[in-house]
Amino acid sequence: MKNKLAWYRLFHRREVESLPYVEESFDLESYGDITARLTKGQHYALVLPEEELFLPVGVNGRNPFITPDGKFGAALDAEGYVWLGVLL
Repeated sequence: MKNKLAWYRLFHRREVESLPYVEESFDLESYGDITARLTKGQHYALVLPEEELFLPVGVNGRNPFITPDGKFGAALDAEGYVWLGVLL
């Protein structure tokens, strides 16, 4: 049976309208504590410093963006929320 990502809503893109990035710590149910940054450039991206991951959303039309190993993902929904997916 193939494992699926559990998705957690972290930020709203509105939070970085006037800032280059925002950073917050989250306690994700079934995963634990994680620090995440939402950055804004040409596209939005989640940065997970402790995991050394950069998860760009929308680059080359990839929404959601899933890492090649399938352990993490990032998505931007139609309402502007940015989600983090983690393999449990």
